[in-house]
Amino acid sequence: MALILENSQQKLTYQDIIEFNRLFDEKIPSYFLDFFYEFNGGDFPKVNDHNCEYLSGFYSIKYGHSTMTRMYNELLIENPQLQFMLPFAYDHNLDSYLISLKEDDYGTIYLWSNEEQGIAHVSNSFDDFIQSFGQFIDAIEMKKMSNNIKNRLVKTFIMVGAIFIVWYFFSKR
Repeated sequence: MALILENSQQKLTYQDIIEFNRLFDEKIPSYFLDFFYEFNGGDFPKVNDHNCEYLSGFYSIKYGHSTMTRMYNELLIENPQLQFMLPFAYDHNLDSYLISLKEDDYGTIYLWSNEEQGIAHVSNSFDDFIQSFGQFIDAIEMKKMSNNIKNRLVKTFIMVGAIFIVWYFFSKR
């Protein structure tokens, strides 16, 4: 799957990445930083005429309104138990995906529900998280292709049937 994001923020420099990592005592996994160096946030294009309900987009590291640092600070104000849990993405309900920077579950991905004020395990690593989401998008794309083929077959069947009916009536005259 080729990841496509819309509304990404300005491209980051290596210095931006280094400074961001320093804010979190250089505890952020390198593959996570590599991903955001490439994309720096953004939203998914519409999937099947609806935004994906499981993952709508990523916060940016720097630039723009919804940066990870800002979201982290806002989350901590009301939820101090989420210290060292960095929000990096969101779903259609604006719940946040978090990567743990804690020693006991380092790199684990969780989903923070704003409504339930609770946390749920999503994936053991950021790589697994991206891969599983990629498989989900691929499955949606395959379903769209399958539906397109079915629609074309139905249209073809209707056209052939209509031609046959017209031919039948004209041949009886």
